[in-house]
Amino acid sequence: MISNARRASRCVGLTLLLIGAGCQHSETTSPDTPETLVIPAPAPGEIQTPVRLDVGAGSPISPGALKLTAGIHEARNIGATGAANLDTAAVQLLVAGDANGIPVMLGVVAGRASGEVTLNASSTAEALVLLSPALATSDPVISRQELSLIRASSKLTALKTLVSSGIAAAPAT
Repeated sequence: MISNARRASRCVGLTLLLIGAGCQHSETTSPDTPETLVIPAPAPGEIQTPVRLDVGAGSPISPGALKLTAGIHEARNIGATGAANLDTAAVQLLVAGDANGIPVMLGVVAGRASGEVTLNASSTAEALVLLSPALATSDPVISRQELSLIRASSKLTALKTLVSSGIAAAPAT
């Protein structure tokens, strides 16, 4: 019999895998070509926002090996900090994935005007709940309200702990 924690771990892994399948983009450089960080100029209605990747203490994952995807923009090799162009009036998913495109951390931004965005175990747990079919919406006002309720829930702590242990146990990148 599978324990509840193991079942939840499998559900989180499957959810991240399914989300990652929809977030992959075609490559524009060959694997042998060194990549540099190129963030396009923000389009009208977008703002360049700092993004920090926090894999947690003791994780074998190197933030520098992760690929950040925000909307249609990708930035590679951003290290522990980088930036993304975010629409100031939209709900957007940010994904930090490994070299194979498998999501490691998630974040949801609901019409952010400014300030740093951090992707970590907490943001991943919040995104998993917010992206459930019962709560997912493209309205940034409703998403901000839902995120406030999600963050206030005591039940989110168990999911944050599970995601954090998954990140800590992930294979090295």
